[in-house]
Amino acid sequence: MTRVEGQLGVRPYRQLNESLTGYLLRLAYLNGFTGLSDFLWTIGMRPLKNRRMNHFTPQEIAHLEGPLSQVLGRSASNDMKREYKIPWEFDANRVFQHALVDFPRICPHCIAEQGSPALDWRWQCAFIPLCPTHNTPLINQCPHCEQLFDWNADLFECCPACKTPWRNIELEKVDLLSEITPLIWPEEGGTIALKRTQLHDVMLALMIAGRPKDVFRQMLIAVPRTPHHWCYALRALNLLFDMSYFDSWKMMADNAWNPAQLAPSILFVSQLRDDSWPILDEHCYEDDFEESYDVIDDCKLLVGNESLETVAYIKPSRANAAAKQEQEQWYTHLSHALLGSFLGIKSKTLTPLTEVRLLPQLNSTSVLRDKLFDAQEIRQFLNARFTQSIREPILVNENHRSFRRYLTCYGDLLAAWLRDEVCVNQVNVGDLSSLHIDKDEFEKFLSTHFDLACQDSIGITQVALCLGIPSPKVEEYVTQGHFHYAAWRFDRAIDGASFSAYYTPPLLGDLL
Repeated sequence: MTRVEGQLGVRPYRQLNESLTGYLLRLAYLNGFTGLSDFLWTIGMRPLKNRRMNHFTPQEIAHLEGPLSQVLGRSASNDMKREYKIPWEFDANRVFQHALVDFPRICPHCIAEQGSPALDWRWQCAFIPLCPTHNTPLINQCPHCEQLFDWNADLFECCPACKTPWRNIELEKVDLLSEITPLIWPEEGGTIALKRTQLHDVMLALMIAGRPKDVFRQMLIAVPRTPHHWCYALRALNLLFDMSYFDSWKMMADNAWNPAQLAPSILFVSQLRDDSWPILDEHCYEDDFEESYDVIDDCKLLVGNESLETVAYIKPSRANAAAKQEQEQWYTHLSHALLGSFLGIKSKTLTPLTEVRLLPQLNSTSVLRDKLFDAQEIRQFLNARFTQSIREPILVNENHRSFRRYLTCYGDLLAAWLRDEVCVNQVNVGDLSSLHIDKDEFEKFLSTHFDLACQDSIGITQVALCLGIPSPKVEEYVTQGHFHYAAWRFDRAIDGASFSAYYTPPLLGDLL
């Protein structure tokens, strides 16, 4: 198709309730174009926008203004500038950064009843499940042929795939939490009743609705395009507003994990930023719930056979790194911090093991925050570690004071164990919060690591912990000549050899 010469035949102004994308699609519809890309290409927008059709960048708007003004026969500046001032649309601190989805969602009843149909921008709000006028789902696929919608001009009349007119579609009303939708429905001008903290929590709950047994939630830019999106949005609101639904999900999700190590419900509640939700009642922290809820039917919200675990809600890089390619296994993925919780230790304690990949890792990155682990694989790896016979066992953990007095840490002991340099017993298999080790072997380990630490410079904080004194006091010791600063360092670190000459660690027996 060639570029439009002159003006469009039908040139309406943008309505208050239209997004820029909805307005452009309506122009395409009224002037006989098939879809949004077709329309933009034909009017001469260069370069052509070919992704994220519902989110225009300032650069894309600048490219569009000239060609659109030409075919409208008037300045398009006002239509472009009326893009909604909604600061809550994008938030880098949410799990989903965009609160508006990038795929079409519609109320077919509203379109069928409108004399001049338009796509309300609020239908794109990812957290709204229902049309507040009809209490029916905001659909993103045809109820007749189940085809997912694209930005096609036929949406103003019928299903773009099967051509079923919207006037022939009857959607059933949904009563679940129907009173909530009007409360969170934005005004036409962009204001919203939800506080920023509440919107953060709703978007977090939306991720839970897509990955209900998943403890690892990575930040995503956009909500994925999946069938029955309204169902996920309704699940999210139910998690926050319906105690019985929350309890039902809690039992289902927590049963997938050992609650003593990781519980999806505890992680979810700890990540909420607003304290106004009913689920933050003391009741949600109780261990025992009445098992009167039908977990499967309740969590599915009676929508066909829609899977609870949705792979579209995780990053492709994470899915590709999975050791097992069955979707239901992917919820066992752990980040570095979550792996520490899973093993009962701090992320800092875990670092000496993961920096040199002593534990199985799913991906190849060396960046700690991006490392990906599988809980089942880690558990199998630790279960396979042979339990040694300990002659004179003592119990140690990451808080044992002998570590700081010998300039080492519990993570170094774990690393030495995995390198087969020391023999230890796991007190509880798969739980690294404490270990049994022979007293003589432990003393040898501490002495060796103290000597290694003193071969290099030592940070002032580490010296202070070793001596049991405040950090400023260390500088006084230097002034008094007990030891001196490392000559080649600029951070006032202590020379290891001089410190070793001054300080002799206490006997292990004195620290037990």
